[in-house]
Amino acid sequence: MRVTLNTVSYGIIILTLLLALTILPPLFKPGIPTNIDTPCHYLRAYCVANVDSSVPNNWCNLWQAGTPASQYYFPPIDFLMAMIGKIIGVLLSYKLFLVLAWLAQAVGAYVLLRTLGHKLAAGLAFAMLALQGGSWHFAGFEQVFLVGIWPYVMSTGFWLIGMATFMMFLRKPSYKTAILTILATIFITHPMTLVFGTISYGLLAIVHYKQLLAHRKLTIFLVGMTLAVNAYYIIPFLLKLSLFPSAIGGGLNKDLWVGYIWSKVSPWIWALGAAGLLFMHKQLRWLSGLVIVWTILNFIAPNPFRDYTIGVRFGAFIAPILFMSAAIALERVAKLRIKLGTFVLPMLFVVLLVFIPLVYPMYKRTDTLGQSILLSDHEIYKEQKEAYDFLSHQEGRVLTEETLYNGGDARRFTHSHCLLPVYANKELVGSGLILFPRNRTIMDIGISSMPGNLFHKPFEEYTPEQALEIMQDYNMKWVIVHTNVWFDFFKGIATSQRAFGNLGVLEMPINTSWFKGGEIMNEEYDGLQGKTSATLAAPGQIVMKTHYYPNWKAKVDGKNAKTKDCEGLVCVDVPAGTHEVSFKYRTNVSEWIGYLLSLIALILLYRKWNSNSAPL
Repeated sequence: MRVTLNTVSYGIIILTLLLALTILPPLFKPGIPTNIDTPCHYLRAYCVANVDSSVPNNWCNLWQAGTPASQYYFPPIDFLMAMIGKIIGVLLSYKLFLVLAWLAQAVGAYVLLRTLGHKLAAGLAFAMLALQGGSWHFAGFEQVFLVGIWPYVMSTGFWLIGMATFMMFLRKPSYKTAILTILATIFITHPMTLVFGTISYGLLAIVHYKQLLAHRKLTIFLVGMTLAVNAYYIIPFLLKLSLFPSAIGGGLNKDLWVGYIWSKVSPWIWALGAAGLLFMHKQLRWLSGLVIVWTILNFIAPNPFRDYTIGVRFGAFIAPILFMSAAIALERVAKLRIKLGTFVLPMLFVVLLVFIPLVYPMYKRTDTLGQSILLSDHEIYKEQKEAYDFLSHQEGRVLTEETLYNGGDARRFTHSHCLLPVYANKELVGSGLILFPRNRTIMDIGISSMPGNLFHKPFEEYTPEQALEIMQDYNMKWVIVHTNVWFDFFKGIATSQRAFGNLGVLEMPINTSWFKGGEIMNEEYDGLQGKTSATLAAPGQIVMKTHYYPNWKAKVDGKNAKTKDCEGLVCVDVPAGTHEVSFKYRTNVSEWIGYLLSLIALILLYRKWNSNSAPL
């Protein structure tokens, strides 16, 4: 039987998937993934799944005194996770999407290389990207499961698929290739992928502008329907841009490059990657060149360039380009046939023999990393869950240190405070930087060089009175501490304290209330709405202690009233006297327009696909 490149490629993929299955069992043990950022991403999916169905864009009241994180961060995946979670459970859905994120770059590279005719390279790249351990900033297993910054990895995988479908369109313009390109763009709507993704499409469009102009009708269809399909994301995002984070990453530097990227890959892979640039398809060479230039700019360009162009997170783009290029170099060698006298040596077998020692260390490292997956049912979380259970019976929000270290073991470094809302159904405020509203922190995290934005000064300079004012403004009755800096600061003003292992739970001397302004009576609050009776001696404002967002609507004595931003919280002007004041979170007109446009666009695409009988 003749061994073809196709056969070898498929065989490599099957073997890779079998090896991947041996790594995954720790993930599917009972419990929520807790390595570093994974709990906070789970909380986002949990919020979407549990939010009132009348608010499809998701206001998550359980996190950071209210945040619309899923509206700007990675909405299509959050909603898919939540919808599937309603059938199989949010936790299982989340774990399956983590696996999808892990394999997304491998699948994307395979699709792109197959599109460009690199059959063997597609399988080789799939294996390397699926089995590489990666790092905090270099995609792979570590970034997905142990760091938890998996949305970057998943969205860059879909970026690769998007590049493949766009190249298909450029090669053979048709409605079907246009529709595939349009659909792929849905899953790059992540703020750290969208900028570079858009530039990538733009570069290819400029390079092939004559081809696009020759098919004006199809090009207009492609651009118009791309905007329409993504209108649900684009319209609210642009209209509310001033409320979202102003920066998305710091720049690369030598230490980060060496520690997180260069040192994580064999020098042989880097050498093969450099060689592969010479043999790759012209369109992929343009794309690789753009990645290389962008990497250099992230080293040398001043801010705000780096803050708005992903910066250190850009390693997630470098990884697939490197491994695809290395795979192309190996494929080039595999196609050679060396004559040794009367014997012809097929280099394909030589390449496969070389490939095994290149990939096996990647697999072994990734398999070892797999043993470091932590889940919330682990015994180290016993005391945290006891604290959460206690807090589930208390009133008011909970302020926590952003990171809980669980006894100082580096393996246990985790943002497991994000599980408080899941286990206790309590509203959580993490002390670190809140991505919404823009550039706001509740309290500084104890590092004197980092200013707390509410007072613009180091944590140690807060007076007890100032701290209590913040606690009262945000209805934070309880504080979870685990470091001496925090404990020493709060113990002097706490009315009670309880120990749960290395965690301290301190009660603050505040009056729990979800409203302020005047004399508050008969209040109700459930995260998406609140109402109260309030008496004011003079005209003033009634503030509900949740973050302002344009979706909040208010009524005073049953009449619509304009909501305002009162130092980050939502409020409404109220005349003197006793009044009934209510707030309700609603989907606004711009969002309904976006949803409607996207729905109509998807229906039109479906009908166009079915009406076009031509093959791809």
